[in-house]
Amino acid sequence: MGKFDKVSLEFEEVETHSELQRYKKPGRPKGSTKKGEVHDASITVSLAKSQKEDLEEYARKHQRSMSSIIKELLVDAGIIKPV
Repeated sequence: MGKFDKVSLEFEEVETHSELQRYKKPGRPKGSTKKGEVHDASITVSLAKSQKEDLEEYARKHQRSMSSIIKELLVDAGIIKPV
């Protein structure tokens, strides 16, 4: 039994748009109608060069982004609520 035994080489004639739609891949699922909070607000933090290097080194060591580390620290300190 070969790898391609189940493959059919017969094609159906497609003449109308609705027939074509039947053969397209399905789109994304509709999903929930609830809208969650979007992460689109940003801030800028001014650091000394040495502070930024320390933060970059810490982020690399923990394989995370600098922004995720800052966000986690703000949540842990109770300054912001987790989303």
